[in-house]
Amino acid sequence: MIRALLPHISADDLEAVCRVGRGALTPRTAGNLLRYCWKNIDARPALDLIQAPTLVMHNDDAGPGFSQYLVEHLANTVELAHDGQSTFLFGDDFDGVLDEVQNFVTSGTSSVPVERQLVTVVFTDIVDSTSRAVEVVDRAWRTCLDEHDTVVRERLRRFQGREVNTTGDGFVAAFDSPSNALQFAAEANEAVKTLGIELRAGVHTGECERRGDDIAGQAVHLAARICSEAQPNSVYVSRTVTDLVAGGPIRFEPRGERKLKGLDRPIETFSIAGAVSV
Repeated sequence: MIRALLPHISADDLEAVCRVGRGALTPRTAGNLLRYCWKNIDARPALDLIQAPTLVMHNDDAGPGFSQYLVEHLANTVELAHDGQSTFLFGDDFDGVLDEVQNFVTSGTSSVPVERQLVTVVFTDIVDSTSRAVEVVDRAWRTCLDEHDTVVRERLRRFQGREVNTTGDGFVAAFDSPSNALQFAAEANEAVKTLGIELRAGVHTGECERRGDDIAGQAVHLAARICSEAQPNSVYVSRTVTDLVAGGPIRFEPRGERKLKGLDRPIETFSIAGAVSV
């Protein structure tokens, strides 16, 4: 497999790569993870969320392959065929590839107009989904994911949310009302327990860039970061959300300030306390 990806790798380098791989995982675990990745991880639904100019590169001799799909489904793309022979882009000319990326990043500008609006964003995520997928039979896990999707979508309709994207083991949703977003997240967490799984959720309200049905911007990233901080079977929210629903029946517990990736300063986080009833 490695020889197919890197046809010009030396025998010594090939042995070094194989030695690292053998030391990282047992054959059984590696096989289970690879099968799970190939069957369940699909980034195609996320392509519409990418609004920035995008550089799509492939090695010329290896052919366009998947890069052609990206060019056809991403807005505002630049395609570049690099002078290389390996399927793996960095296999032949590491410095040359980095030079092309640097030129693109430092000179590219975007002229695509965007619409901005205030949105409450919710991220949900199945707790320990990767380890669960390895433990159970693929078909049984696929059935569980399908049932999870059905349960979450039912709550989305009930609380007037809009499905923006799915992440394989979670959802990205948008709401006009922060109260509805909180009710959705809390009820979805409770409903999936019957499936033998647990969710975590992150909620933030902020101005987003909207194009059609898609949203992007710092508010989306912040909701995702908050979700990653949440404990199993809990809903974490930002201070912005608690301020917007202040005076209502939903109660919160402080979870302290957290330094989240990509933000210059820590933000205050809270979790929903008890059952939500509005």
